[in-house]
Amino acid sequence: MRILLIEDDRALCTALLPALQAAGYTVDTCHDSADGKALLCGGAYDVCVLDRMLPGLDGLSLLRAARAKGCTTPVLMLTALSGINDRVDGLDAGADDYLGKPFDTRELLARLRALTRRPGTTAESAIRCGDVTLDAAQLTLSGPKAAAALTKREADLLEVLLRTPGQLQTRAVLLARVWGPLAEVDSGCLLFLWDNGAALHFAGTTGSADARNAVEPLLEEGLSPLLDTSLHDSSGAVQRQSAVFTLNEYRCHAALLPRGTAGSYLLVAALQDMGFVHRHAVQTVVQYGAIWFTGTLLLAIISWRLTGKALAPTALAMRRQKEFIATAGHELRSPLAVVKASLDAACRTPVTERATLLRNAEQETDRMARLVEDLLVLANGDLDALPAHLHPIAPDNLCLEVYDAFFPLAQQRQHPLSLTLPEDSVPSIEADPDRVKQLLAILLNNAFDHTPAGTPVELCLTYCGEKITLAVQDHGPGIPDAEKARVFDRFYSADPSRTDKHNFGLGLSVAKELARLHHADLTVTDTPGGGAKFAVTFAARIS
Repeated sequence: MRILLIEDDRALCTALLPALQAAGYTVDTCHDSADGKALLCGGAYDVCVLDRMLPGLDGLSLLRAARAKGCTTPVLMLTALSGINDRVDGLDAGADDYLGKPFDTRELLARLRALTRRPGTTAESAIRCGDVTLDAAQLTLSGPKAAAALTKREADLLEVLLRTPGQLQTRAVLLARVWGPLAEVDSGCLLFLWDNGAALHFAGTTGSADARNAVEPLLEEGLSPLLDTSLHDSSGAVQRQSAVFTLNEYRCHAALLPRGTAGSYLLVAALQDMGFVHRHAVQTVVQYGAIWFTGTLLLAIISWRLTGKALAPTALAMRRQKEFIATAGHELRSPLAVVKASLDAACRTPVTERATLLRNAEQETDRMARLVEDLLVLANGDLDALPAHLHPIAPDNLCLEVYDAFFPLAQQRQHPLSLTLPEDSVPSIEADPDRVKQLLAILLNNAFDHTPAGTPVELCLTYCGEKITLAVQDHGPGIPDAEKARVFDRFYSADPSRTDKHNFGLGLSVAKELARLHHADLTVTDTPGGGAKFAVTFAARIS
């Protein structure tokens, strides 16, 4: 089944040819409207795929002219103009179907199958003209008295002529339909034929006629000493010979082929334009170089982006580590300065007056010990090496123990401390009791330190669903919403001047690390009526 593909985009033609040929179609291509019109009007095709935007005569005008001449070949209009009005114009011009670009090759093949299924659209393989019948499929030509076998080329040539009786076929049309110009165009070759010394004028499709005419006498001159037509074999046939030589910018391959035993011969010469080869090689190198450069550039950009994303957490961790070390060193300087000054003064003070100075040094030493202990907890937490002994514990009993331990301190700090427990039994949690007590101690001390004397502090235990929550809430000034996200940062203090020397800003960071150790979630919210509520939520251990 034959298809005529009229499309000026050679790359698209090259892309479509394998799919069309794999579907069983014989495809002829044409890239301009003049030859396309002549081929379409020849009527030798089962379907025509026609591009609308052609150089010279556009596809619509070409189709109207073909229909006016009686061409009935089904036409599938293929174009990037796919609006409603464009499709209507195409169908009214004589198109049988309309497919917009871009398209799926499977849809194109399906539409072609649909067009060829219509009655009367398939070109018959047997063509009759007068008393002569050509069977293009069987490659036979028969008349009233005899039949002859044909070559494929002869059958193709006769098919074009018999399907258009009385019409003059141009040489370009015959070459496009029979010899296939793409072979010359794509290879940069010039083809020359001599039948028993008489030149068969093949205008070709590469280079101008003047260029071919200038090369032909030089070619004949170059062939004469290489191929000798006077040499015959024992049967009288011309000896088969071949030659390869260079002619100006061409590489010539020639062959002398015998035709029968009567001394007839066919001389074929194909001239390869080496400039074309070199240009094609340069283009190939440039194309692959551009692809390589683009690929390398894209790879570099992607690698840079991915590396940046991959290293961002490491860079952030290193920056935080540097800030952590710098802040820790700064925090240690103050108590060390107090200890050093107190000891220096004690050395120069009578023994009876040293008590105050030594007490100051002792207090600052205790502060440094607490700071070092907190730093060790955070460092071990960063290394996932914080020791813990997890086992099932009863959270209500743990809350009672913490309440009993902190009740005297709460009275001393003048904070009414209360404990709220659920009435029903509470499931156990998987935890280290000492670490949980340490966590609650941090939250209770934080409440005592940041609320005025006399304000109550509450320790609460709640159980909802599969979650158990231990909470410490106060009724002090609370924490502004803008500060809530930062209260767990290391060395964070709401007071930038750090007038409160009792705290280093590590307590809540340690509490957060202890909660993470238990796979628990530590959050801060507002207490109804004012204040802050710190809640740590554990997963209930349900047997």
